[in-house]
Amino acid sequence: MAARFWVGGTGNLDGSDTSHIAATSGGTPGASYPGSGDDLTLDANSGGGTVTMTAAVNMNSLTYGQFTGTLLFNGQAVTTVTHTISGTGTRAINWGSSIITVTGSGGTPFNGATITGLTFTRGTSKLILSGASITLSAGSLTLYDIEVTGAGIHNLNFPACHSFTRTGTAAKTDGFMLSQSINVTEVLTLNANSLINRLFIRSTTIGTARTITAASLVCTNVIDFKDITGAGAATWTTAASGATYFGDCGGNSGITMTAAVSQSPSNVNGFNWDTATWTSRVPLPQDPVVVNTALGLNKSIACNMPRLGKDIDFSGLTWTGTMGLNLGSTANELYGSLTLKAGFTMSGTNPTTLAGRGSYNITSAGNIYTNIFTIEAPGGTYTLQDAYVHNGTGRLQVNNGSFIDGNFNITADNFNSANSNVRTITLGTGTITLTGTATLWNIGTVTNLTFSGSLKDIIMSNANATTKAFAGGGLTYGTLTYNISSSTGQLAMSGNNSFSAINFSDANNARILNFTAANTNTIRNLYGFNVKGKAGKLMTIQSQTAATHTLSSSLNQKCDYVNIINSIATGGGEWHAGPHSTDGGGNTGWRFNRIKSIGGVAIAALKSVRGVDIENARSMNGNAMDA
Repeated sequence: MAARFWVGGTGNLDGSDTSHIAATSGGTPGASYPGSGDDLTLDANSGGGTVTMTAAVNMNSLTYGQFTGTLLFNGQAVTTVTHTISGTGTRAINWGSSIITVTGSGGTPFNGATITGLTFTRGTSKLILSGASITLSAGSLTLYDIEVTGAGIHNLNFPACHSFTRTGTAAKTDGFMLSQSINVTEVLTLNANSLINRLFIRSTTIGTARTITAASLVCTNVIDFKDITGAGAATWTTAASGATYFGDCGGNSGITMTAAVSQSPSNVNGFNWDTATWTSRVPLPQDPVVVNTALGLNKSIACNMPRLGKDIDFSGLTWTGTMGLNLGSTANELYGSLTLKAGFTMSGTNPTTLAGRGSYNITSAGNIYTNIFTIEAPGGTYTLQDAYVHNGTGRLQVNNGSFIDGNFNITADNFNSANSNVRTITLGTGTITLTGTATLWNIGTVTNLTFSGSLKDIIMSNANATTKAFAGGGLTYGTLTYNISSSTGQLAMSGNNSFSAINFSDANNARILNFTAANTNTIRNLYGFNVKGKAGKLMTIQSQTAATHTLSSSLNQKCDYVNIINSIATGGGEWHAGPHSTDGGGNTGWRFNRIKSIGGVAIAALKSVRGVDIENARSMNGNAMDA
């Protein structure tokens, strides 16, 4: 692959002439003409003038955002892996009637985000994007015809075009998402590959609708929509467009969706979601799903569609022997409640998204999940109906909407809600047991979050040596416990949080409790800061950097066998480090016991002296006990 630069101003890109081709920007001409694996750049050192394509172009990349002349495509076919018009050069670009094919996959193979200084003539050109899962970044650039054929979900960012065609492949995961509303002045064509390999059309921002304005609409097979408003002269119905079904994933308007029909499978030997014999069709997102057949011996079900349906209910299913449910066979979404039946052998590691926009329930029936669950339900609510348990590798994540734990226990690898979407998390009584090895609790971002969790106890249960992180976001919690034995893993705390209590100890190892410098963590219970080591195995309390952190309580707190560094103890209560603890320096407000004996008797062995309680006495004979 060679880098090539246009030099010398006016000339023709004719497929062979090297008199304008240099190996460096503004360099000496005569370098080899760029081939299919090479890059060609027209920049500020190219000399301005008019450059005219007189032969087809087939290169790795074509870049002309800093060019200061005129570039005429002249009806030539242009094929590149990447194509960059973005820049600030005072340039005139005329695509004419050219067909411009961009083949790159991933990333942004076509980039027109910045059009400062650009005079653009789209002509009757066509832009074809054939790569997989790409971003079309056209900013405010109005194009003529656009055709997207590559597999995957594409991120499309452009304001308007003459016609737009999205053709799906033989895959269930094709579609596109819109970064802005678009206006298609002629025909919008959406061609799904089959009734199974559907197209998914959605907004890039969940809960924020994008408007597609079209003069006419042509569709085939099944098109699923989420957060899309249909507008313009087009008739947004299956009958008018030619589609078989329109799927409603929520947040849509201006589109007449296919009426929901309850679907049940008739298979008795287990089934895959995409090939089961359903009542009338593989479920649409709006179809309730009732799985109530009588299966034979040792059967299984694989949920291998990306959008499963609504209110999925397995409670009427019967079987003999074992019953496997691969809920995470592929990444999928469901748009209502999930009701399981006791006795499933769960499998699958792809995430499941709960995306309903109403009030729904999660009934686990004692089953143990193996995949990640994400609540992505703007305006919706999901409530646990019983205990929720992952097998140690699954995350519970709240991105949008409301989550209510119903006072049931939760077990998961980690809990995450670090975003700025509107969401509510309501935690009642009981415990959350976190079994993971890294950031176990992550609510570091609390923008637009309503949180209630002062009665829920959080337990970290993994004994390995990795640092566990608790990003609390300045919220109010119940008791945080990390007492698992034989763990050398640190606990890193961030946020100005409040806890009923913190339990931190290890019967077999020294361990470090790290607070973020300048943060204040408050303890609400008497003796709630229960941090204790043992002889030769101290618990270290310190900041994650050399600066100080603050611990606050209006009630007395006591530790022992701790090494304390850069810690400010305040709040009105007394903070007793304990007789076997070490002052590591940089501390304020901690009481370190330095009297070793009274009358030859070790203080540790005394309960009282002359009837005065040693542990709680402030002074003896006028001398402060901690002096």
